[in-house]
Amino acid sequence: MKFEERPLTKKQMESIRKRANKFDGGSHWGYK
Repeated sequence: MKFEERPLTKKQMESIRKRANKFDGGSHWGYK
C-alpha cells in the first residue's frame, strides 16, 4: 500500500493510524 501518491487529509491519517495500530502497533507505518 502506498499513501504517498495522494495527499491525505487529517481524517484519513487518523483512520490509517488507528487501523495500523490495530494490526501491528503501527510500527509498519512509522506511527507511535
